[in-house]
Amino acid sequence: MKKLHLLSLFFLLAAVSVAFTSCDSNDEPSMNEDTDHRLTEWVEPYAVMKGSPDDARSYMAANQPRYVFASDEDKSSTTAIAYKAKDNHSMGIVYGFMNGGLYTVISSEFTVNLDLVVNCLQKKYIQIEVLPEDSYGLKCLYKFTNEQKNMEIKLYENSKEVFSLSYTRK
Repeated sequence: MKKLHLLSLFFLLAAVSVAFTSCDSNDEPSMNEDTDHRLTEWVEPYAVMKGSPDDARSYMAANQPRYVFASDEDKSSTTAIAYKAKDNHSMGIVYGFMNGGLYTVISSEFTVNLDLVVNCLQKKYIQIEVLPEDSYGLKCLYKFTNEQKNMEIKLYENSKEVFSLSYTRK
């Protein structure tokens, strides 16, 4: 039964993250896309594994001014909370909770900010080797863990313009 809940949570989060990264026919690429999306500071998503949905909501309200609430989905023992970027509807953060505790976080960023994100993660986490089985069909760029080794952070290349971060409780 636990595997079924994990699978349903994964598919729910995948569907929401695809909605964030899909393109609309009205989306026009910008001539200065690199400079338009470059960040001077990156703020990590809420990543306290087993934290509550209310903790994540409070953190987002206090620390993530780039994002606004998008949706909240509650299904028996799983909950998903999604936020979208104020200035770009294709970027977002999705939090997945199982039995009331944070289980996974999926976030998307523009590739122009990859070095900034990696530098921030290297200061806080332990970088570990990326293995072929880490890819799940996507190119896994970097992999990190925390000191307790109860969380994995993976950075995936979605396209030349966008990468995603995946935080998962082990």
